[in-house]
Amino acid sequence: MLPHYSPLKVAENFRLLAALYPGRIDLGIGRAPGGEAHAAMALSGNFLERVSRYPQLAKDLSELLADRYRYEDHPVTARPIPQLPPELWMLGTNVKSASYAAELGTGYVFGQFMSDSDGSEILRTYREAFGPSVHRPEPSAMLAVSVVCAETEERAKTLAAKAAEGFRARGGSPYQGFVGTGQQVREQLQNLQRECLNDEFLIVSPIPDYEERLLSYRLLAELCC
Repeated sequence: MLPHYSPLKVAENFRLLAALYPGRIDLGIGRAPGGEAHAAMALSGNFLERVSRYPQLAKDLSELLADRYRYEDHPVTARPIPQLPPELWMLGTNVKSASYAAELGTGYVFGQFMSDSDGSEILRTYREAFGPSVHRPEPSAMLAVSVVCAETEERAKTLAAKAAEGFRARGGSPYQGFVGTGQQVREQLQNLQRECLNDEFLIVSPIPDYEERLLSYRLLAELCC
């Protein structure tokens, strides 16, 4: 949610985390408000105006993390400088965000679970337009997907229905995701990976019950890790 924040502040915060936890910190940026309109305005004023500046904000952050940023022709350094920098990823749901990521040479995370766009086409656009950068020499793409796993397919469908109720109650779109046993979901993800050629999956399980949600992650992890 980069439009809410100063690129320098973001760079400093994540460099500090990277210094504390070397090799474990990813920095994912996006332009979505992440909440209701009034909450967004309370956080950063005219959010839509700042969204229009997102390409420049992302470029500034990229340059700060590469120690190439200048303000009024004076170098500005985000401190501390960690031994291993945070990995920079751009989050998005359309071709525009994929193009930004390719232009800046960052990793790209496509939010499949909240987009009706063709993930395979979006990631193809990213890979074909990617330019090597200080952040990474080659394109790297994730698909963010929603998963509901349970020990039986029937139980998974019941949990997915509860998740869908939550989406509707908050005025959201119908639940989009993979539902079934660990083995069934694993096969669905493998089919999607063959189609989209993504390097990784980012998994979110929207099950309301905490213990059921942990079990959903565990059942999938046991088969995929």
